Amino acid sequence: QLSHHNDVERALVLFYEVRDKGLDAEGHVFSQLLNLLCRDGATAHVDHVDNVVAVMKQRGVPLVESSGKAMVAMQLSLGDIDGAFSTVQELAASGQPLRRRILRPVLQAVCGLGEDQKVTEVLKLFGSSSVDLEEDEFVELLALCLGDKDVKS
Repeated sequence: QLSHHNDVERALVLFYEVRDKGLDAEGHVFSQLLNLLCRDGATAHVDHVDNVVAVMKQRGVPLVESSGKAMVAMQLSLGDIDGAFSTVQELAASGQPLRRRILRPVLQAVCGLGEDQKVTEVLKLFGSSSVDLEEDEFVELLALCLGDKDVKS
């Protein structure tokens, strides 16, 4: 299992060998690599992440929830709100479970853009996901979108 910082370089060498030689690799290998490259919202490996995602798409390997969450964190760290929004849409389209830990930061980011259509789309993803929102949680999410305005009145 890839987990240490030193593993990044070794994992990238293996990834590019798999890619360049057209070798088979199971989907979880790509997911582990994405998790490693995007760990804690790290942004040092953005180009490599783009390459891994491109190979996954080329090979029909779907993005999974854990690596999607890591990618969203990295994209938001970079200020790439559109990228994070697209990643969440891709996860939803592939049937992956969408949880608060993915949707909430994306909702907060799109609310900051003031693009109502994206806000609506993320709220729809909350509604279509396995996330059951209590009334107070929904009010809190609306408050994120409205800023300091009073949503309880």
